[in-house]
Amino acid sequence: MKRVGINLLRGLAALALLIGLDALVRPEVYGLRWLQPGQLGETPGPARVDLPVAVSGHDPAAGNSATPSTGADPTPGYLRIDPVAGGADPHPVAGQATPLDTPDEQQIAAAIEEFAASLPADSDRPRPPVLGANSRRCLVRLAGESARDADAVESVALLLLQGSGHPRVRMAAAAVLGLTGGPRILEALAGRAAEDSSPTVRAAAVAALGASPDPAATGALARLLPRLDLPELRELAAGALGERGEAGGVGPLREALASETAGTARARFIDALGLIGGEAARQELTSRAIGDPAEEVRIRAVRALSCTGDPGAAATLAVVIERDDRPEVRREAVRGLGRMSGAVARIALERAAGADPDAEVRKAAAGALSGLK
Repeated sequence: MKRVGINLLRGLAALALLIGLDALVRPEVYGLRWLQPGQLGETPGPARVDLPVAVSGHDPAAGNSATPSTGADPTPGYLRIDPVAGGADPHPVAGQATPLDTPDEQQIAAAIEEFAASLPADSDRPRPPVLGANSRRCLVRLAGESARDADAVESVALLLLQGSGHPRVRMAAAAVLGLTGGPRILEALAGRAAEDSSPTVRAAAVAALGASPDPAATGALARLLPRLDLPELRELAAGALGERGEAGGVGPLREALASETAGTARARFIDALGLIGGEAARQELTSRAIGDPAEEVRIRAVRALSCTGDPGAAATLAVVIERDDRPEVRREAVRGLGRMSGAVARIALERAAGADPDAEVRKAAAGALSGLK
């Protein structure tokens, strides 16, 4: 009996040894990932970026799991990046070896990969990724790195944006570059927004341009708008122009309205004009409120005009109540006049309360009159 127990222990030990040896050869089968220099805080050796190959065998799209690298075997101390199918122009250093020979650059690259691993999976929807608590913590950390050494962060993030084959890494790099600015960065983000193979990366690049503190980002978004082939991306770009609130966005939005066929995108352009404000925006909103063929566009234009605080907007809304054949549009104009003051608003509301053919419009006008200033 004792001999049987000894033999059993020997057999288990041999099995454990075989499994251990197999794990050394095929770590991905067991969910293992060999750490690269710098990942545990030790000082990494000289590193370089080779284009094109894979990112150190690490696929952030698979979370913390590892997948084997494609192309050449990873060289210790080297960060390796794959090409991007359907991307913008290749990075100027493509085909060369670029040193990442400082601990800071290695740490930045690792931080961006960690940020990428925290992002939602890539999808075919052109929407920027929603940042969870962990993603926000990663981005705050990278913002701190950028404040300390902007050149290093920009250099590594640009390499990842233009060279990584993993969409989540490109999303992360775009978000990091949205913390900064400069012609090279704006051009790279616009290129990704227009041409990346992943709709989610494209959306992330548009969002990054909108968030950029560089005043020139407004011009970059304006030039990008007609290049975007998906209406959802055009909506995002218009929203970014509106949030930036700069007069330079009015002309491109007006031109886009003239050629846009997607109703939701046209409505979003109107919202953006309302956010920007100013005389040029007001003129376009007036034209759309009175004469646009799309009901939703007219409603959005009326709503935007009523929020401008422009005294001339009351006359436009009075015309809408008098002429528009859709009660929903007239009701929106009534609500807008109820937030104003003056004789023009009062006369238009009194007329609507007594004579509008729609009962709901008459009711809304009577309520607006009771609260009129």
